[in-house]
Amino acid sequence: MLFHITHTQDHITCPLSASNPEVAFASYSSPLDGNEQVKILGSWISGPGHQVFTILETDDVAAITKLLRPWMSLGDVKVTPVDKFEILKKLDAFDKYLEDPM
Repeated sequence: MLFHITHTQDHITCPLSASNPEVAFASYSSPLDGNEQVKILGSWISGPGHQVFTILETDDVAAITKLLRPWMSLGDVKVTPVDKFEILKKLDAFDKYLEDPM
Protein backbone atom coordinates (compact mmCIF):
# COMPACT_ATOMS: atom_id res chain seq x y z
CA MET A 1 0.00 0.00 0.00
CA LEU A 2 1.03 3.59 -0.62
CA PHE A 3 0.93 6.28 2.05
CA HIS A 4 1.39 10.05 1.95
CA ILE A 5 3.07 11.39 5.08
CA THR A 6 2.93 15.05 6.10
CA HIS A 7 5.11 16.00 9.04
CA THR A 8 4.70 19.52 10.43
CA GLN A 9 6.82 21.02 13.18
CA ASP A 10 7.41 24.55 14.39
CA HIS A 11 10.47 26.75 14.78
CA ILE A 12 10.98 25.53 18.33
CA THR A 13 11.16 21.82 17.46
CA CYS A 14 13.06 22.39 14.22
CA PRO A 15 16.45 20.61 14.22
CA LEU A 16 18.07 23.98 13.50
CA SER A 17 16.99 25.08 16.99
CA ALA A 18 18.68 22.14 18.69
CA SER A 19 21.82 22.63 20.77
CA ASN A 20 23.62 20.34 18.31
CA PRO A 21 21.87 20.73 14.91
CA GLU A 22 24.11 18.18 13.16
CA VAL A 23 23.10 15.40 15.55
CA ALA A 24 19.47 16.57 15.49
CA PHE A 25 19.35 16.44 11.67
CA ALA A 26 20.87 12.93 11.65
CA SER A 27 18.11 11.70 13.95
CA TYR A 28 15.44 13.74 12.16
CA SER A 29 16.35 12.43 8.71
CA SER A 30 16.59 8.76 9.75
CA PRO A 31 12.96 7.97 8.74
CA LEU A 32 13.78 9.11 5.21
CA ASP A 33 16.08 6.09 4.84
CA GLY A 34 13.19 3.64 5.20
CA ASN A 35 13.89 0.09 6.34
CA GLU A 36 13.15 -3.52 5.41
CA GLN A 37 9.42 -3.05 6.02
CA VAL A 38 8.98 0.47 4.60
CA LYS A 39 10.22 1.67 1.21
CA ILE A 40 10.54 5.44 0.75
CA LEU A 41 9.46 6.40 -2.80
CA GLY A 42 10.13 10.11 -2.49
CA SER A 43 10.44 12.94 -0.01
CA TRP A 44 10.19 16.72 -0.25
CA ILE A 45 10.64 19.53 2.23
CA SER A 46 9.27 23.02 2.74
CA GLY A 47 12.00 24.48 4.93
CA PRO A 48 10.31 27.81 5.66
CA GLY A 49 7.00 26.00 6.28
CA HIS A 50 8.64 23.44 8.59
CA GLN A 51 7.05 20.55 6.69
CA VAL A 52 8.20 17.27 5.17
CA PHE A 53 6.13 15.40 2.57
CA THR A 54 6.92 11.74 1.92
CA ILE A 55 5.43 8.94 -0.16
CA LEU A 56 6.16 5.46 1.16
CA GLU A 57 5.13 1.90 0.46
CA THR A 58 4.43 -0.83 3.00
CA ASP A 59 1.94 -3.53 3.89
CA ASP A 60 2.52 -3.01 7.61
CA VAL A 61 0.94 0.10 9.16
CA ALA A 62 2.68 -0.60 12.48
CA ALA A 63 6.00 -0.35 10.64
CA ILE A 64 5.09 3.23 9.67
CA THR A 65 4.54 4.15 13.31
CA LYS A 66 7.85 2.61 14.31
CA LEU A 67 9.73 4.33 11.47
CA LEU A 68 8.26 7.77 12.18
CA ARG A 69 8.85 7.83 15.95
CA PRO A 70 11.65 10.44 15.66
CA TRP A 71 9.12 12.86 14.13
CA MET A 72 6.26 12.21 16.55
CA SER A 73 7.84 14.11 19.42
CA LEU A 74 8.68 17.07 17.17
CA GLY A 75 5.25 17.83 15.74
CA ASP A 76 2.23 16.51 13.89
CA VAL A 77 2.52 13.44 11.65
CA LYS A 78 -0.39 12.79 9.30
CA VAL A 79 -0.51 9.40 7.54
CA THR A 80 -2.90 9.13 4.59
CA PRO A 81 -3.38 5.99 2.49
CA VAL A 82 -3.25 6.88 -1.21
CA ASP A 83 -3.36 5.14 -4.56
CA LYS A 84 -2.28 5.94 -8.07
CA PHE A 85 -4.93 7.87 -9.95
CA GLU A 86 -4.70 5.34 -12.81
CA ILE A 87 -6.22 2.74 -10.46
CA LEU A 88 -9.25 4.94 -9.81
CA LYS A 89 -9.84 5.46 -13.52
CA LYS A 90 -10.24 1.70 -13.94
CA LEU A 91 -13.07 1.43 -11.43
CA ASP A 92 -16.66 1.16 -12.65
CA ALA A 93 -17.74 3.63 -9.97
CA PHE A 94 -15.47 6.27 -11.45
CA ASP A 95 -16.98 5.76 -14.91
CA LYS A 96 -20.48 6.13 -13.46
CA TYR A 97 -19.42 9.28 -11.63
CA LEU A 98 -18.16 10.79 -14.88
CA GLU A 99 -21.52 10.08 -16.51
CA ASP A 100 -23.52 11.68 -13.67
CA PRO A 101 -21.45 13.37 -10.91
CA MET A 102 -24.56 14.31 -8.89
